Formats: sequence, C-alpha cells, structure tokens
Amino acid sequence: MQSLALYIGFGLVTASILCIGAVSFTLQFGISNLFNLAFGATMTAAAFVAYVCNAAGLNIWVSLVLGSLAASLLSFLLNRGIYRPFKRRATSRFTMIMVTLGVGIIIQYGIEAIWGADNFSYNVLAGRSVHVAGMLFTTTQLTVIAIAAVTAAAVHILLRYTRSSSSWTFRCSIPIAGTPSSSSS
Repeated sequence: MQSLALYIGFGLVTASILCIGAVSFTLQFGISNLFNLAFGATMTAAAFVAYVCNAAGLNIWVSLVLGSLAASLLSFLLNRGIYRPFKRRATSRFTMIMVTLGVGIIIQYGIEAIWGADNFSYNVLAGRSVHVAGMLFTTTQLTVIAIAAVTAAAVHILLRYTRSSSSWTFRCSIPIAGTPSSSSS
C-alpha cells in the first residue's frame, strides 16, 4: 500500500509538469489556430536555455524564467518568419501541419548538433522531504505541483470569467459531437 502512495505522488509530480506544457500548447493553438507540432521542440529548446543559464551558476528559478522568455521569443520569431507567410498564402491546414513538423525536426536536430544526445540535469537542491497523505515529496516537487495548479487555475479563470478572454479569438475547426456547430454541418 505504501508503494501505491509513492507511485501516486510520483504521478502527481509528472502530471504537473505535463499540465504546464498542455496548458501552454492549448493556449498557443487557441490563439494562433495552428496545430503546431514544433511546440515540443520549442519547449525543449527553452529547457536547454534554462540548462545553460543554470549551468552558468544562475538560480534554477531564474533559469526557468529565462528559458520561458526564450521559448516566447522563439515562438514569436517562428510565427513571424515562417508560419505567418505561409498563412498569408492561404496554405491548407495539412500543409501548415507539415511545415510545423519540419520546423520541429530542424529544431530537434539543431539541439542535438549543439548539445549532443546525452542526458542533462539541472543544478537544483531537492529541498527537504515532506510526507503528505502517505506520499513522499520534496519541497521542490511541491513547488512544481503548486505552479501547475496555479497556472491551470489562472488560465481557466482568465478564459472563463474575464472580458479579455472574449477578445481573444479561440477557434477550433474540428466540430465536437453534440455541440450546436457539429449538428448544423
């Protein structure tokens, strides 16, 4: 039974990390209406920027913020330099997906060319151990869970309860079964 609690705790930490990526991918798709298969590679590039900053002696949290800023800049540049010109030419959705796939492959191989195929680790103190409901966490893991929960809640509140959410154009071309838009087609 104790092993089950440890597995659940590990699952919570892993799910929290995936939650942050999923929320950002969903926002990116909702705002740009582009199924961006290069998004994961962009996040990987951001992780390596954070790694380089951390290896240079910066605090892990400062490094992660710098990595996030690098991902934002890379996404902006990709949108302006590659995706927008294709969209202006009324490129089909399938072609745009192939373009993003190609961009993702280029980013991935660029990362591998620079850093190689080795595994890397951040310099971060795990913090003290904390027992919560039979699960064992470090303070760093609890911080990651809290960041994910706050981020998901903040995005939910922003999109559901603010006026600014209505000014963002969230479009989805895939009808969902049972919705008014899918029954009319």
